[in-house]
Amino acid sequence: MSSLRYIHISDNAKVGKNVSIGNFSSVYECTLEDNVLIGDNCSIYGGAHIRRNTKVWHNSNVYGCLIGEDTQIGSMSVIKPGANIGNHCRFQSHNFIPEKTQIGDYVFMGPAVALANDKYPTAKKAIEGTWSLEEVTIKDNAVIGLRAIINAGIIVGKFSVVGAGALVTKDVPD
Repeated sequence: MSSLRYIHISDNAKVGKNVSIGNFSSVYECTLEDNVLIGDNCSIYGGAHIRRNTKVWHNSNVYGCLIGEDTQIGSMSVIKPGANIGNHCRFQSHNFIPEKTQIGDYVFMGPAVALANDKYPTAKKAIEGTWSLEEVTIKDNAVIGLRAIINAGIIVGKFSVVGAGALVTKDVPD
């Protein structure tokens, strides 16, 4: 008995060699380089570019962003448009990476890490599109612990460690 598979790949998606796309996943208007794995129930779209040997695990949503080579994105993660993630990163499950996020190479992110890109969000600003987004930067080789929250406008320096459960409101030096 064969298993039911539903996969949607739009005509304008660019898919490299040896790409694996899981059950019930959708790939629209994006680029998947060679040896990429997309888990079950994922949505990859809006100009996303996923570089070679990268894995995006189950139930993740990846919008118009760049994910570097040999990076792993844990299950149930969300990566918003304009985020840039470096090479050789390891992100555990349930992470939220908003617009205007810059992440270097070899960054480790524990489960349920949340990054913010607006210090003073309101529903009205969201509806009207008048919010003021600020970049979050996480530099090479940083380690972000379980359930850390990093506020808008923060820079986490090279080789820095942010502990589990931390609320980061000031820059973390190299």
